[in-house]
Amino acid sequence: MIDIFLSLEPKDRFTALGVISTAIFSFLTLLNTFRISEKNAFLISVTKERIDSLTVLKENTAQYFSEIKKLKFLLEENMAINENVEKLEYLKWRIRFQLNKENIYEKKLIKQLDDLEKVLNIFIDFKKNKDLIKCTEKLDKIFIINIKNNQYKSKNIENLIFWKINLIEEHLQEALSNHIKIEWNKVKKETKRFKI
Repeated sequence: MIDIFLSLEPKDRFTALGVISTAIFSFLTLLNTFRISEKNAFLISVTKERIDSLTVLKENTAQYFSEIKKLKFLLEENMAINENVEKLEYLKWRIRFQLNKENIYEKKLIKQLDDLEKVLNIFIDFKKNKDLIKCTEKLDKIFIINIKNNQYKSKNIENLIFWKINLIEEHLQEALSNHIKIEWNKVKKETKRFKI
């Protein structure tokens, strides 16, 4: 093969070297393009999944807080709440599964979800049983204040629980809203950076 190459005229040698080098560079370019294409397809896929996940998180969050409002109304009116409680529990877990318990900020969100559920359950239990002593013992654990030694009436306890529910709900709404905004901004930056 080298003999054939050496037997060529100089201009044909340069042409042959040009064809060979063009073929090599074309092949390397093809491999590089394929690699970049695979990487972009992966990034687009991941970004799409993140966008879909954030959309679902927004919907679940909105439904969750809507159900809390509905539950508070039903409790105030002493109406049946079973279906609402089940839906609230379902939405809470959907939100929890979208959060990363290893992330410190998201761990706080999970704790707030759990705290809200605890206080709601105390309120539901109190509305059903009207057991002031049992309710104050549970509240003492959450509020870390000594309620049972104070002379609270049933209506005062109800107001205190309602206040705590509203407080946790307000903080959780703000925290989840901020979390969603932060995640959206991350997705936007990724999209711009990779020109997806």
